[in-house]
Amino acid sequence: MSGFNIALNGLRVAQEGILLAGLNIANAGAEGYHRQELHLVPMDYKTGAGQVTFLGPDLQRVRRMVDQLLESEIVRQHTFTGQFDQELVTLQFIESALGEVGSDGMSTALRHFYNSLTELAAEPDAPALQEQVIWAGDSLALQMRNLSSFFATLKETMRTEISTVLGTINNLSQEIAELNAQVASVGLQGGNTNLLKDQQQKAVNELAQLIDITVRFTDASLGIIAVESQGTPLVIGNSITELESGLLADGQIGISIKDANLYSTDSHAGKIGGLLSLYNETVSEIQTDLDLLAGQIIEKINRIHVQGVGASGSFEQLIGTPVSSGTLENWDANLQSGKFYIRLIDTDGVATVYDVDVDITTDTVTTIRDALNALDVAHLSAEVAASTLRIEGLAGWKFDFIPSLDVDTTAVTGTAVPTISGIYSGETSDTFTFTVVGTGDVSTADDLTIEVRNGANELVKTLNVGLGYAADPDTPLDIGYGIKVSISSGTLNNGDEFTIEAIADSDETGFLAAAGINTFFSGDSALTIAVRDRVKDNPDLLATMRGTEGTDNQNILRLAELGEAGNSTLGGVSIGGFYRQIVSGIGQVASMRGARQKAQEQILQQLENRRSEISGVDMNEEAAKLLIFQQMFQAMSHFLRIQNDVLQMLMKAT
Repeated sequence: MSGFNIALNGLRVAQEGILLAGLNIANAGAEGYHRQELHLVPMDYKTGAGQVTFLGPDLQRVRRMVDQLLESEIVRQHTFTGQFDQELVTLQFIESALGEVGSDGMSTALRHFYNSLTELAAEPDAPALQEQVIWAGDSLALQMRNLSSFFATLKETMRTEISTVLGTINNLSQEIAELNAQVASVGLQGGNTNLLKDQQQKAVNELAQLIDITVRFTDASLGIIAVESQGTPLVIGNSITELESGLLADGQIGISIKDANLYSTDSHAGKIGGLLSLYNETVSEIQTDLDLLAGQIIEKINRIHVQGVGASGSFEQLIGTPVSSGTLENWDANLQSGKFYIRLIDTDGVATVYDVDVDITTDTVTTIRDALNALDVAHLSAEVAASTLRIEGLAGWKFDFIPSLDVDTTAVTGTAVPTISGIYSGETSDTFTFTVVGTGDVSTADDLTIEVRNGANELVKTLNVGLGYAADPDTPLDIGYGIKVSISSGTLNNGDEFTIEAIADSDETGFLAAAGINTFFSGDSALTIAVRDRVKDNPDLLATMRGTEGTDNQNILRLAELGEAGNSTLGGVSIGGFYRQIVSGIGQVASMRGARQKAQEQILQQLENRRSEISGVDMNEEAAKLLIFQQMFQAMSHFLRIQNDVLQMLMKAT
């Protein structure tokens, strides 16, 4: 009977071999499929009375051709690939939105705005150039708002994508858990679980692209696995732990076990790690930089604009913008304690300069209102309505905040009268003291001079006002710093003094700009920046002039210089330079991510190639196997027929 056993075993092996070769060929192109092979061993010999009988081949199992160490490394590399792919796609999208340096967009809007200020400085009373500044400022504000909206929308899209990816992670975890159950059920019944394990491995690889995971066998003999992510068990047996996302108090997005409400921003890898990093760090940092840039544009432009006047001259009324009712130190503005100065101008054009002390720790908009009202109740009024400061000149009087030259001549005993003109160009406020040396008539006395000293008592200049000096107000003497003085005819006495309070900044506190008094821009961020309607509706309010005579271009020149001036808040670079840093920074990061992504693709491809060598299907080899097993089946069938014929002959012979 051993011949029949050999034939039957051979037929069974040949049949399994044909089916397996067909299975390999059919799945040759299927993703994640691992080649299967028969594992054959000789059946036990039977010995008795010195005789050995061979019973043929025994099909011990169908082997799944897999290298577990290689598969584990592929899983790990899939995680990096998922992260790098996500980061690169998003960074390239951001880079495109920001625009290359020099292209149309934000860079162009910045350049056009500051160039328009420079052009207006050459012809400050030209209506067309005034309109151009307003148009350029409006265009710049629009670009800032568009960029801010873009990043806000991008973050909302990313938040939705994070939720979607976590849903996919939960679904894959469920799929792996269900496959665990199927593998256990089929395996315990002695069935072939290789295709189920391929599906299991495919799901693990897909999961690894989404989140960093660790995979281990809980039952290696059956092939049941457990999956964890940073200590959180995603899959144990046929049970799963679902994940969800949520916003933290600081605006960052975190991950938590579903319904646990313990959101963590701990770094992850995979696609979810890339999204979290982009949302919490990259995009948030760009938003912060854009808001910082917009805030500096608003603050620097407004703080200079406040101190000038336009073609329409000083003001009868100014209305600010809504502010906080709390103390100034709690305003979202860069304020400091000090003074601001206001010029009150009567109907004859004579100006009186008043100063208002500001303490940001105690003052509010209402206390500043009260201080303004106390200056001259008959000619100046201040109100606060709907958290907005309003200042008004009364009885035909006007006011402005020009940093004037305030002269005190009370210590002059002679009959000559000093006249001061010019616009102070010093960087800090100073007091200049003019002391007469000698006694006599202006223009005729010998050795009649005036010594000019600054607040540090340093000699700035010595002016000859005696013999040879022409007492002509049209040819004043220049003492430097933009200040000029002329002395009328008359007498001067030795020791006579007069002083000039030279104000460099009429609002060293920043209060007026923060309160929206005579400002160009409104808003405090990239999302809210806008040109004030009062300026858009009346270009004559564009503050081009800084001098009391109303014929200069000094204020618009100062505004124009801001474009390329170093800004300490922006790290010492200019407004334009800071934006270029933002763009180039994203470009560099995108370039680095691109290089890493290409390198990662090569690494993963090498691993895939190695897996293909071990687990892939060679169509020629499988075709050869199919032919061999077909021939084996035919041979075993023929052998079985011969055995049957011999048995029949023997039975007939007996």
